[in-house]
Amino acid sequence: MLPHYVIIIWSHLRRQDMLTLLLLFDIVVFTNGNSVEGKVTKVTDEVIVLQVRGGELLIPRERVRKIIEKPYKIVEEPPPKEEPKKQKEPSSSPDKKGAEKGLQKEEKKTQNSKDKEEKPLTPDELRYLEHLVDLLGNRRVALRRMARLGLSRFGPRATPVLVNALSDANFWRRMNAASLLGEFSRPEAAKPLLPLLADRVLAVRVAAHSALTRITKTYVTYDPNHPTQSAISLWHKAVQNFLSSLKEKNGRKKPPSKVEPKKPTEKKPPWERRPPKTTQQQEQQHERKPPKGLKPGGRILP
Repeated sequence: MLPHYVIIIWSHLRRQDMLTLLLLFDIVVFTNGNSVEGKVTKVTDEVIVLQVRGGELLIPRERVRKIIEKPYKIVEEPPPKEEPKKQKEPSSSPDKKGAEKGLQKEEKKTQNSKDKEEKPLTPDELRYLEHLVDLLGNRRVALRRMARLGLSRFGPRATPVLVNALSDANFWRRMNAASLLGEFSRPEAAKPLLPLLADRVLAVRVAAHSALTRITKTYVTYDPNHPTQSAISLWHKAVQNFLSSLKEKNGRKKPPSKVEPKKPTEKKPPWERRPPKTTQQQEQQHERKPPKGLKPGGRILP
């Protein structure tokens, strides 16, 4: 859409004028950002005459910001320089690659085993854990939940502090400590949980039963509502069997053996390769023998 202040004077143009318009055209840019293409025929202080395909445009000089006249150079961007391709280094022999991979795997295993080894608790961490365990027995529900969340985020390293809390006088502390130990599933927490099966509070007995089930991965017919001595003795046997099986598994584990890298072997060309020499016994074994009851060279009749 052209602005309303542009006056269009329509006139018929000749073919030569049309060709000049197509080949040589100027661009008039208005103050509002729009632009018109054509041939600028006259420029004065008051008006600009622009010849277009349909006629002539009389544009007030006040409304024009700039005129881009033809011909003008179009600067093309230079093509991007191609970087020289780096020559691939000659690949090492497959035996060397296999040896390097084996060494890398061994290094990763040693790093993982070092990471798995738990660091001892620092004095600051001990104070922090003791504060959280103290909050486990608070009367306010929000504080108990906050302390439990903090201990679960701290991880299995809080097991020794939670084991000490199992013999606390506050039943909230005993119950939360038992459930957290079941969440961590550490085998060293199985024996300290056994006395809680006969606790005077039902919630503590339920937490101890579920924690032992998660740690040992065994189910014992134990009713927390009516705990009997026979059911508690069954739990004692189950824990003993669980710990003994762990000791056997740890004893069977062999120390990691060092894999020696294979020596690179030189492959001979096919014309230098010779088949292995066979003995007479091997040749006799490879000979095809006829089935029983058939002489060599005979046929099996239907």
